Parts: sequence; C-alpha cells; structure tokens
Amino acid sequence: MNQKIVFYLALIVLFLASLLGGGQGFFGDVLAQLAAAALLIACLFNSQSEFRTASVTTRALACLFIAAVIFVPVLQLYPWASSSEFALAMQKDLQQAGVQIASISLNKTYGAERALFSLLPAIAIFIGCLQLPNHFRYRLLIALAIIALLNILLGFAQLAQGPTSALRLYEISNTTEAVGFFANRNHYASLLMMCLPVSIAVTAWWAHQHVSRKSRAPILIVGGVLFSILLILAIAVARSRAGLLLGVLGVLCTLPAIFALPRRPGMKRVLAVVAVLGVIVAVQFGLAGMLQRFDQGVGDNTRTQMTRISIEAGKAYAPMGSGLGTFRQAYAPFEAKHEQSIDHTLTNHAHNDYAELWLEAGYPALFAMAIFWLLFIFSGFRVWWQRTQGDSFDVLFSRVAWVSVLMALLHSFADYPLRATANSVVFALLLAIALAAGQKRIQR
Repeated sequence: MNQKIVFYLALIVLFLASLLGGGQGFFGDVLAQLAAAALLIACLFNSQSEFRTASVTTRALACLFIAAVIFVPVLQLYPWASSSEFALAMQKDLQQAGVQIASISLNKTYGAERALFSLLPAIAIFIGCLQLPNHFRYRLLIALAIIALLNILLGFAQLAQGPTSALRLYEISNTTEAVGFFANRNHYASLLMMCLPVSIAVTAWWAHQHVSRKSRAPILIVGGVLFSILLILAIAVARSRAGLLLGVLGVLCTLPAIFALPRRPGMKRVLAVVAVLGVIVAVQFGLAGMLQRFDQGVGDNTRTQMTRISIEAGKAYAPMGSGLGTFRQAYAPFEAKHEQSIDHTLTNHAHNDYAELWLEAGYPALFAMAIFWLLFIFSGFRVWWQRTQGDSFDVLFSRVAWVSVLMALLHSFADYPLRATANSVVFALLLAIALAAGQKRIQR
C-alpha cells in the first residue's frame, strides 16, 4: 500500500508538471509543487522503500545529486552582505558613467525561495522513483510516453490551425511552430529529444525478445516503431536546431547499448526501419522549415553573444553572484555596452543555463555545477562499464536513460530547458532510472 501511494502521487506530479508546467511561474507550477510536497511526505513514511536496499554507492550518489542541486538556493537563503554591497557600488559606478539602469534587486532570499519551490517537483519525482520497484518505474515511463504523445498531437493541431490557434496555451509563445503544452518550441523539442532514445531502445528490446522467441507481440514492435518515427517528425516540425542535432546524437549514443544485447538481427531491422522512415517523414514535412533555420547557421550568434555578456557580468558580480532571479537587472547594464553588436531582443534568460547560474550565483554555482557533472560522469561509468548488460532490460534501460539525461544537460549550453517544470521532472525521472541500475534487482 505504501508503494502504491508513492506511485500514484508520483503519477499525479508527473502529469501536473508535464501538462501544466510548460511555462515558468504559472499556476500549473504551483499545483505541481503542492502535489510534490505530498509525494515527499509519502516518501518520508514509506516503510517499503526499495531505496533502503540500494547499494551504498547508489544512496550516496542520490544524496549528493540532491545536495548539488539545492546547494546554491540554500546558500542564498542568507543575504550575503558583501555581495550586496558590491552590487550597490557597481550600480553607483555605472550611473556615474552615464549608464542609467533600474534598481538591481538585492533581495536574494526571495529568488532563492522561489528556486527551492521550483525544484520541489523534480526532487520529489527523483526520490519517489528511487523508492519504487522496477515495475512501478516502468509504469511511470508509460505515462511519460502518453504525455509525449499528447504533446505531439496538440503540436500538430496547433500547426493545422496556424499562428492564431487557440490551442497555444501561453500568450508569449512561438506562433509558427508546434509547441505542445509548452510556451517555447525548444523546450517542447527537449522533452521529445529525451524520450527518443528511450523509445528506440524499448522498441529494439521488444524486437530482441521476439527474435529470442519470448512473449513479445509483433504489434508492440510496430507501435514502438511508429512512436519513434512520430517523435522524429515532431522534433523536425518544431524547427529546433538543438533539438534535432541532439536528437540525432542521442540516437547514436543509444546504439552501443542496443548492440550490446545478444541476438541482434531483429534489432538491426527495427533500427533500419526507424532510421529510414524517420528521415523520410522529417524531410517530407520538416525540411523546408529546418533549412530556413539552418540558413542562420548551426549555432545562434545572438545566443553566443548573450553567453559572452553573461560571463562578463558574472565576473563583475563575483564571488557570490547577483542573486537568483536577478538576471534581467544584472544583465541589462552589460548588454547596454554591446548594444551596437547585439540584436535588440527581450533578454529574459542567457540561453545558456551554466552562464546564467554563474552570473546569478558566482563561484558557488560553478562548484555545484562541477560536482553535478562529476557525479553524472561517475554514474555513467557505473552504468556503462561496471554493469554487464547481457540479456538485461534493466541495464539497457538505465544506459539509455543516462543518454537522455546527457542530452538535456548538453541542451542547457544553448538554452534553459530544465527551468521548465515539465522538463525538470522528466529529467529527474530518467536520472533516477539511470541510478537505479545499482539497486537490488526486482523481478518484473
């Protein structure tokens, strides 16, 4: 009963966050946070938790991941006087130089509190997933597939109705592309990109089971192929360059895990079908839009400039940063220095989460990001080199989940996908699955 309560609460958090948390700071985020609080309470009193039987390394990694994520906002709950004084002095110097700027917010604790609340759904899903046995984890992934499908169908409907579609849920949104339940096409593509390696791996597993004469109906293989092709098509029509490139990279990184399985003839045919049909539908329906996007280059000069300016601003606000939630105010005076070389757009984020965190939180943020990456690389070492895959679905799945998380981390160099609650909970779910390979094996 305890496990079922945790599972159903995790399911509620996943659906609330994924379907209502595609923007930032909206009512859906609040609902997801309230459900996450209930999930954390249920996890606290879960006497049947599988996490208790996990290896010491797995438990240590999980705790360190959470510590790395909450380190910066917890640290900034204290209003560091030295950093505030620096910000005031800098503002005065800029005004004396003739640069007129709005008052920089010095209330760091407010931004830190908001950051901690925004992290609640992801942390709750992460802990809840680690406490659940495998069959409940895989049911959460079935729910994720349903969420991805609903996003795709809504995105296609938005394209069919055009820029004035009433199905676009956010007033400020990309009006010429599919965005699904998101406000931003890149965040929409990020969700699909994280789902693609998992979808292809599961389909290949079903083909492997079928070739091995185990009970996997051919209809499952056909459904998995069609779903994978649908994901590729949806990423293409979203016209997200990062989504498309990282989607391709994610599939390539998935291949070693798939080819490590024995009896591969069926899987090779499945992969060939997905690749050929995926390319055909992407070219047929998304080529014109993607070529238009790539005419501007593989990268984005404006985003590169934003990153450089953010790094420059971060150096000025070091060592403790300008404060979480103060990016716009802290970035503005430095952007003004480069107004001749940068497009005049609304810069609400740096479009590089690492650079933005450096600006807002200084050296503590660099430390936390470095620790998170080191932990992630070590968890990848455990999954890829310390675990023998053989004929094991659990190990295969933990590897492709790790790949999906890697793609999201790489996407954060060119955008801010994990600031959307919808993507952060999916990220946390997949990270927990990657870690769960080191736990006690539960019969499915």
